[in-house]
Amino acid sequence: MEHFDIPQDRGLRLELLVGRTVIDAKGRRVGRIRDIIGDRSASGCSIVAVLIAPARLLDFAWLVASAVGRHHDPNYRRIPWDALDLSDPRRPRLRGDL
Repeated sequence: MEHFDIPQDRGLRLELLVGRTVIDAKGRRVGRIRDIIGDRSASGCSIVAVLIAPARLLDFAWLVASAVGRHHDPNYRRIPWDALDLSDPRRPRLRGDL
């Protein structure tokens, strides 16, 4: 059950981004969002990056194995948070060439 119809002033539910396929500026699949990295300071929290699992031939099977903790891949790409276009959270895109 997805609830992306959250008003802009209430923010974005980050947990709904995990597992989403990220597309580059040319429309090619980059991979799936595996994790979101934040930074906590005395004044609050901020999101700094996302980890992207590489696109694979058996992407769904790999995602399921990864979700249950049976797979470890050190080849995650770290993408700065501000490099993501989340104007449509269901279809995250890269803002440029990374």
